[in-house]
Formats: sequence, C-alpha cells, structure tokens
Amino acid sequence: MENELDRIKDILKINPKGLTIEEVSKDLSLNRATAAKYLNSLVMSGQADLRELGRAKLFYLSQRLPLTNLLSLASDLILILDKDLFIQEANDSFLSYFSVSKEDIKGRQLEHSSLASYFSKEQFALLKEALDGSGRTFDFRMEKAGETQYFLMKFIPLVFEAGSRAVGIIFEDITEMKRYQVALEERVMERTTELVIANNALEKQIQEHLRVQNALKESEENYRRIVETANEGIWVVDPGYNVTFANWKVTDILGYSQDELIGRNAADFLFPEDIQDHESKMHTRIEGNSETYERRFRRKNGSVCWMLVSASPVKDNAGEFRGSFGMMTDITDRKRLESELEQKSKHYELLLQTSTDAIHIIDKNGNLREWNDAFLSHLGYSANEAASLNVKDWDTQLSLNQVRERLESKQVKCIEFETCHHRKDGSLCNVEITATSVTIDGEDMLYASARDITDRKFAEDAIKKANKQVSLLTSITRHDILNQLTMLEGYIGILKKQLGNEKFADLIQKEENVAKTIHSQIVFTRIYQNVGVQPPQWKQVKDCISSVLATANTGDITIVIETGNLEIYADLLIEKVFFNLIENALRHGERVTEIHVSYRRTGKEVVLAFEDNGIGIPGQDKERIFTRGFGKNTGYGLFLAREILAITGITIKETGKVGKGARFEMTISECAYRFGNSSTE
Repeated sequence: MENELDRIKDILKINPKGLTIEEVSKDLSLNRATAAKYLNSLVMSGQADLRELGRAKLFYLSQRLPLTNLLSLASDLILILDKDLFIQEANDSFLSYFSVSKEDIKGRQLEHSSLASYFSKEQFALLKEALDGSGRTFDFRMEKAGETQYFLMKFIPLVFEAGSRAVGIIFEDITEMKRYQVALEERVMERTTELVIANNALEKQIQEHLRVQNALKESEENYRRIVETANEGIWVVDPGYNVTFANWKVTDILGYSQDELIGRNAADFLFPEDIQDHESKMHTRIEGNSETYERRFRRKNGSVCWMLVSASPVKDNAGEFRGSFGMMTDITDRKRLESELEQKSKHYELLLQTSTDAIHIIDKNGNLREWNDAFLSHLGYSANEAASLNVKDWDTQLSLNQVRERLESKQVKCIEFETCHHRKDGSLCNVEITATSVTIDGEDMLYASARDITDRKFAEDAIKKANKQVSLLTSITRHDILNQLTMLEGYIGILKKQLGNEKFADLIQKEENVAKTIHSQIVFTRIYQNVGVQPPQWKQVKDCISSVLATANTGDITIVIETGNLEIYADLLIEKVFFNLIENALRHGERVTEIHVSYRRTGKEVVLAFEDNGIGIPGQDKERIFTRGFGKNTGYGLFLAREILAITGITIKETGKVGKGARFEMTISECAYRFGNSSTE
C-alpha cells in the first residue's frame, strides 16, 4: 500500500494542476476503485486536496508548509504527540514557557518526561480519548515564578501523513481575559453598590430639594458677604485666565485696585519664569482637578509676594469649564524665614559633616535621629541602614534607662564618659563620649560626639599587664638565683671538709653546672628584661617570622608560612615567642623536616598555628611545658612566651598528636588582629 501511495504522490507531483481518478488509474495501471481508495486516503491524511469540476473530481497534492514552520508561527503553546503519547514536536513558545529544550523531550513518552507533573491522571485519560477522535477543551491554571496564569487547553485529534493517529495539545493564554473577567465582576459589584447608595442619596436629595432651594438665596448672600470680608485673598478667573472677581484682600496684597485687577490676565501678575508652570496649573483646572500650591506673585511696586494658592475649577450646570476659583494666603514672611533657616541649616550641616568626630543625635527611646559622615564611617553603616538604628545596636554598655536619665538630668549641661561601640562588621572599639541634651522641635534629645580610643585603651591595658609581668619575672629570677647560690655554697662547704676524698672531682663538676645555670638565668633575664616596657604595636606575622628565620639555623628543614597579610597587636618581644616555637621544634622534635605556620578563622577570633612533623608532645606534658622550670633546657622559653602573648590577651596551647608532631595554637581576639590593605580578607 505504501508503494502505491508513493507512486500516486509522485504522479500528482508531476501534475500540479491535478488529475482525475480515471487519469491516475490509467497512468498507474490500477483499477478505478483502487485508485479512488488511495486518492481518498491521501485526502483524509491531509496529503492531497480535492476539487470538483462539474461531475469530475480533481486530485492534487496539498500545498503546505513543513509542520515545524507552521508551529513556530503560532504564539500559542503547542505540543504534538503520537498514538502512544510520545512527544513528536513542540513549538518555540512551548519550549520557552516550560524552560525545556527540544532535545530534552522529543521522543520521550509524555508521562515519563519532565512535563508529566503538569498533567493530571484525568487529562492523560482525555488524551487517549482524543486519539479516538474526541477533542476536548477546558480551562487550565498554572503557578509559575509566583504568578498564576490561565490557559485554554485543547486536545485536538490529528492524523500524520502516514495515516497514523496523533493528538495536538494547544495552550491558549487567557490570563488577561481571566483577570479582566474578575475585574469586570468586581466592577459590576462595586457599581451595583454605588447605584444602591446613589439611589438612597437621591431620595434624600429629593426630600431636601425644596428646603435647599428656599435656602439658596440666603446662602448666596451669606457667601458673598463672607467672600467680601474674608481675611484670605479670593479671586475668580474665566476660561481665558482673565480676572473676573477679586476681593479686598487680593487688592491689599498685590497693591492694585479692583478696577485695575478686573479684566486683566492672571499672567500679568506673575514673573516670566513662572508662566509655564502657571499654564500647566490652569490646564489641570480645565481637566477638573483641584490643588494647593505655592506661587510667587509680582506686586504693583515690583516686589515679590509669595502666596499659598488653593484653586478649584468652576463649572456650569452642564459640567462645562467656566473658570477657576482661588483662595490665596500671603506667606511672604514665612518664605523669608524658611530661606534664612535653610542657609543656617546648610552652615550647621557643613560643620557637622566636616567634623572628624562621630557625631550623632538620639531620642529618649534610643533611636538614631541625626548623624554625620564620620559616624557612618566609624560604625561601617550606610545612611539607609543608619535610619533604623537604635543605641542598643552599637553601644554595648549604654542602656536605654541611662539615656533617659541623662536627658532628664538638669544638673549637668555636658557629660563625658567612656563606653564600647559594636561596629557593623562585628568588631568592637572603645570610645570617649561627650554628650549634652538638646531640644529639637520640642523634643528632648541627646547630642553626642564619639572619639575612638581603642588604641589608647589597648596601650593602657598592655602597660598594666606588662608591669605585672616585669614584677613576676624579677621575683622568679631573684628566687631561682638565690636557690642556686645556696646550693653552690653547700657544695663548697662539703668540698672543704672532704679534701683528698675521691669524690672531689664530682663535687667540682656540680659546682661548674650550678655556675652555668646561674649564668644562663642571668642571660635569660637580660634578654627578657624589656617585656612590656614599650606599648604593644601592630606586627605583621609573616615579617616577624621572616626576621627570626634570618638569624636561625634551620638547616634543611622546610619552613612554610601561610599567614597572608595577617597582623596582630602584640608586645615588641613577639619575635622571641616565634623564635622559641621554632627553636623548640628544632631542639626537641628530633626528626622534624617541615614547620608549617598558618591561620584560620573561628567565629570572630583568629587561630595562629605553628605545626611541625616531629615526635610530638605527650598528653601529660601539653600544659606542663608552659610552667616555669619545665623542660630540658632553661625551662623558661614557653613559660615566658605565654606571658608575652597574654599582655594583649592572646592565649596559647599545644594541640598536636604524639608521633605526628607538635602544634601550638595562639587564639587572638577580634580586637587584636587585622589584615593589611593588600589582603583579600
């Protein structure tokens, strides 16, 4: 059959004007019934068209565009499935909406594709019915990217060229129609309600019409009396902006008589640069809108007069525009004061913003009301963020009750105190506050100026700790030297009594050892006599270690430094700490081939680590190595390393594993570390 159909299509292709059944039957040597059957099959599948000329039926090939081209021309979402519901084609609109590519879905069965979740079981059943020739149309709602969209989904039976059944799914976007329908229903409901209200109001108006009509004349007289005697300027202009009425107040403000005002155009009393805005305002009135605005007028003597204008359109009974009604209040004095205040405000704002102190103003509830640029820089907030800040967001010590107490206190005009500020990035800084109460717009507020004293406080605290360390070092050294001298005296005494004894040589050796110990302790005291004498400074870790390595004999050991631009706030003897850590690895690690220095963040702190691959330190000695006198050498190296670090609050501990190497970790608080400008931190 396929062969015969191809032959018929070939002969029709050669004869684009068409052939009759007899002509096809004759040319292909088919009987008439068979030729008619095949031609009708081509017509049914859409591959051929039929045209009747009298009693003759003329068949010719359909002139069609490729399916893909037709689909791409449609704005609706279109999906084509074969009889087994495998996806055969989808247009660009469909692929774009569902965010899929043709390669992802073509050739896949619909219920096993990424599109399956968009179809219900009932819809799958209806698709199968459509294959049998029963098309269906129904509404379909879809949620996508937080928005609801409505489609008219159509299942349309189709036949492929080969005659096999298929089904097309068309999604017609009816979202706007749905929204319009909902809006229309709401509008009908609103209008119905309005009509009911209007009807009730109309009934009341009818009942009061006679009373109003009788009072109209009296009201008109009262109105004219009010207009004439009002303390506000009132004038009326016609559609051409010509003055048709002006009360006495207008003549008093502008310096013209009524005769000089009536008939003149309103623009005659304005400055040339204000004419365009005046015409815009009058156009607004023509459109039926009222408004209030400030306008600059020119008096008869040429001086400037500012007025607050409240203007409304005037319409006749037919609703036609007949002019504008304006009430005018002289605000010349107010505008002059505003100008003076603006100049003063700019002057004070300049003083405020150029100050290097962090100036801020808070109300009785602790809310930040005003600030300068230095305050934003001090805390690290933007102006938008600062607008919602409360004193508790940045001051760690000042409470809301203290703010109120200082506002209510009338005994001291200005107060000074120290507190601690919490910056946006989480860091803390010590500040000195100078504050006084001020009244702004009738509200009592606290005006404060903050100055960063963090470095000063660090220096003060470090000096206190250093003095303590010096005292401790002096006491320890003195005590140990006295003990060693006592032993030396004892050995010498024994030596005197045992002259000629065979133990003489051993006693002499012990005396020499004691003398060496005394010498070592004295040298050690000289090296560390400057602990805490000078205030701590910011030191770059990498530079300090490099300085130590320049004088240390590390042999073939590899030193890896991965500290970036980390800087720490430490005593000037911090290099001695690093020297001791490296020397301990070289002296006691036995098989050390590498020393690794690195850091890591832990919350707001930084941990600086010295790690080697030697034999490590036994668990029972991890804390004892920091005690005075412990160890195989002087017994003071790690003890004083801990004391030097403690001057700026840095702690040290050993966390390595026996057999894998020693690891010394120094924990540095957020106030005692920072990163240089070239750091990527």
